Amino acid sequence: MSISLKIILIGDSGVGKSTIISTLCDEVFKSKYQSTIGIDFRIKHICVDDKYIRLQIWDTAGQERYRAITTSYLRGSNIVLLVFDLTSRTSFNSVVKWLDEIKYRMAGTYYKIFLIGNKNDSYEYRVISNDEAKKYADDNNLTYLEMNSKDSDLVNLIFKEIVTMTNMSDFIKEKKKEVIDLNPIKINQNSGYCC
Repeated sequence: MSISLKIILIGDSGVGKSTIISTLCDEVFKSKYQSTIGIDFRIKHICVDDKYIRLQIWDTAGQERYRAITTSYLRGSNIVLLVFDLTSRTSFNSVVKWLDEIKYRMAGTYYKIFLIGNKNDSYEYRVISNDEAKKYADDNNLTYLEMNSKDSDLVNLIFKEIVTMTNMSDFIKEKKKEVIDLNPIKINQNSGYCC
C-alpha cells in the first residue's frame, strides 16, 4: 500500500528548516545555507510499518515579505512542522503568530501539527527548555519533538516517528471524501529536486 503525504515546514528564517530537509533527503548537513526564497519542494520515500510512504516536503521562507506566499501553501498539507530554534527566544515567541496563521489557513481540513525544537545539540546556547516548549505544545494540543539537523540518523528517525504518530486512516478517509491535489505545482521530478 502506497500513501502520499504533504508535509510543510513553517517557522522564522534561520531556524533550520532547509537544513532539516537537506539532511533528510541528501543525508548531508550543510552548515551554510542560503535563505529560501518563497518555497522549495523535495520528495522522500520512506517505509513505516510495511507501508511505502511518499513524502512531499515543502520548505518555506521565514521572512515576513514572503509570508503571503508561504502560508498559501499550507492548504492541502497533511502534516505541518512548526519549527523554532532552541537557541533563539525570538523564534520561539514567533510560534504564536505562525500557529494562528496555520489555523486560519487550514480551517475545515484535517491536518496534524508538530512543534519542532531544532538545534538541541547547542547546549551552551540553548534558551528554551524542554519543559517550556513541551508545556506550550501541550497547552495548544501539539506534539513536541526536538531534533538536531546535523544528525541524519536522528532526522530520519524523527520523520518516521512523525509519520507513525500521524493517524493514516484519518487521511485516507479525508481523501475518499474529496480529491486533494497534493502537488499543486507540477515540478519536473528529474530536475534534481528528488531525494
